[in-house]
Amino acid sequence: MSPAPEGFCKDCDEWLSMYVNLLEEHFHVLTLVEMEQATQERLERLRDAPRKVRL
Repeated sequence: MSPAPEGFCKDCDEWLSMYVNLLEEHFHVLTLVEMEQATQERLERLRDAPRKVRL
């Protein structure tokens, strides 16, 4: 296998970085922290919601 041409990895990193930025802009990518916060908020809403009692 031949080595990658000089500058290839740098170009690839820049392209991937731009691609990820576009994804984040168009499809709000949640970070683990944001997912954890959303989960905690849902749990709090469920805990605080009035209970419906079936008779």
